[in-house]
Amino acid sequence: MAGVVAVNSEPSVDGIEAGDRLVRVGQLEVEGATKGQVIGALRGRPGAARTLVVESGRRRITVQTKVMAGSLLGAHHASVRPTPVEAAGSAVSGGSLCKREHPMGEREDRVRGLAREWWLRGVSCSEASFTTHNRCAGIEAPLEEQASHLLSGGLMHRGDACGLLSGAVLSAGLQAARRFEDNATRAAATLHAAVRLAEAFSEASGAIDCWEITGQSLVRLGEKVRYVRDGKARQCGRLLMKWASRTDALIDRALTEFEARGRTQNCANCAVQTFERIASEQELARSGTTYVAGLAGGVGLRGRSCAALTVGIFVLTLRHYSGRRRPRRDSQLLGRLHELGLASFRRRPARLLENFQRQHGSDLCSEIVGRLFTTPEDHASFIADGGCREVIDFVEDQVSANTRGT
Repeated sequence: MAGVVAVNSEPSVDGIEAGDRLVRVGQLEVEGATKGQVIGALRGRPGAARTLVVESGRRRITVQTKVMAGSLLGAHHASVRPTPVEAAGSAVSGGSLCKREHPMGEREDRVRGLAREWWLRGVSCSEASFTTHNRCAGIEAPLEEQASHLLSGGLMHRGDACGLLSGAVLSAGLQAARRFEDNATRAAATLHAAVRLAEAFSEASGAIDCWEITGQSLVRLGEKVRYVRDGKARQCGRLLMKWASRTDALIDRALTEFEARGRTQNCANCAVQTFERIASEQELARSGTTYVAGLAGGVGLRGRSCAALTVGIFVLTLRHYSGRRRPRRDSQLLGRLHELGLASFRRRPARLLENFQRQHGSDLCSEIVGRLFTTPEDHASFIADGGCREVIDFVEDQVSANTRGT
């Protein structure tokens, strides 16, 4: 630690001194983490609680702090400066917040192991990707992670944008929410990261869409069984491990790149607007309103599944999981049954999808709008001028009707 801020000439945190080492922020281990990941973990809404583990001499001290205005952490209403930090015993110099003591390959191995663990849990590809990337960043969001379940297989197994990409995009949104203070900047940063993720995913997998990657449809039960029987599930699991090991650092680079560019003036976003209109106050308060921003323009502006529709399906699934008597994570068996489509909660999202396609003739952003968005600014201008207003209105009405059970 560079130092501890004093209040009325007294140290704001007892037992911590300049030169102590920051070991952990919440669930994020500082060793091996990037600069942006550590800063992101330290930031948040003013008043939000944070737990720091600091190494002082031969002791490890756990400190309860609060985020203060200006995004730095405080303890007892004073801030503990997060920079510079020594990462797990490595000296820091040259303005770098973290220095890796171990080779990058070791961290990549840990990320791949985490991806493998969640894939074998039997959860969907989108949920496994969302969870893996969150844990790499020290984020715990089990309810939102489970709610991403139906983004798998290209949105309810329709074959559109791969769930591995969608899960990473949602995690980038949660990381941006920790890193930036206002919602407009969070939304713009998330969409910027989503564009970069979509570019990288296309290079890593050779395609964006699930059906191109797997070479088959996954709509019917027999097709899902064949997907498992023919080893396609193992193929997707290997792709997750490859993808997660790359995007662990890619998300941080994209957010850092955005931060260096400065604030974007127009941050209108169709996914965020839809989420703000259909989600309850409790749902909006849980993880903020902007982490869905990367779904805009059909996932990172790729023109795939309409973001308003995707957010509608996500919110309906979020309500299913938040309303259960049993809040814990699905078992491996239940996760596999859900992946086969054998779950009653899918009925309302399926009804929304069917009605949406009937109303708009397609579920693809590029076909509804009639073009692809070239840049985030292009998309923001379109939405600010009232573009897709009727689409968002339709999803709002449908989600409201589905929630009432009509």
